[in-house]
Amino acid sequence: MKLKQVSLSMLVSIFAFSAVAQEIKTIDSDAIIQKAISVEAELRMKIKDLVVDAEYIEGKLDDDGNFQEKLKFTKRIYRKIFPDTLWKHEEFLEFYDQGKLASEKEKNKAVKKWKKRKAKTANKHDLMFMLFPFYAENKEKYSFKYLGLNEKKVNGRLCHHFKVEALLEEKSLIHGDYYIEAEGFHLARVTFRPAKLVKKMMFKLHKLDMAIDYSPLTEETWLPQKFEITGKGKAALFFGVNFGGSEIFSNAIINGGIDDSMFEKTRK
Repeated sequence: MKLKQVSLSMLVSIFAFSAVAQEIKTIDSDAIIQKAISVEAELRMKIKDLVVDAEYIEGKLDDDGNFQEKLKFTKRIYRKIFPDTLWKHEEFLEFYDQGKLASEKEKNKAVKKWKKRKAKTANKHDLMFMLFPFYAENKEKYSFKYLGLNEKKVNGRLCHHFKVEALLEEKSLIHGDYYIEAEGFHLARVTFRPAKLVKKMMFKLHKLDMAIDYSPLTEETWLPQKFEITGKGKAALFFGVNFGGSEIFSNAIINGGIDDSMFEKTRK
């Protein structure tokens, strides 16, 4: 009698596993991507302009991997969004050096230095629209693998997991993992690194990892919530570069109206 009960239990488990496996096999990964791209396009059409507050903290990682704060900026970020382009302007409000509020002069000096390094290391794509590897015009530059529904929830959401690999070694391309939430097909998280790192005589990067977390302002409107970056390399031939930074976004204002003159120096 016990043997029959065990056998029946095993059969139930096998059938349940088979059903889940079959469900995963029948998922149309291309349809998931197309729906996610459609959701992103709707977001681009919905938001004409956007203002968000940001706090960027940067520091160094010690030998044990512990973060030690070096500097902090408080910023206000302005965007104007069009169907095929985007204007962006950052206003630096405060600068903290080793936790201490610095003067306006010190702030301007630090901003200039930070922007110069950012031009060498930062992601060239806007954080709001990171599905570009899946666009039709870019698909031949990437390979894609659907890894199914992620075992662990991402930012509290059940997500489809895609792995993206660049086929060319170019700075504008990335390798990454994309997590698209299963209910509304919004991008919930992406972790990525450049397909080619900066390697010049005076500045060489050996590692540059980035991640973006998204959260819903409303169920239909998801925005970047947090950006993280860690890097390792060498500057000026002798000095090691080992840094980590995070940027938290808050207080989003959508379609509040921004004058075009604000972007005269930053738009291309």
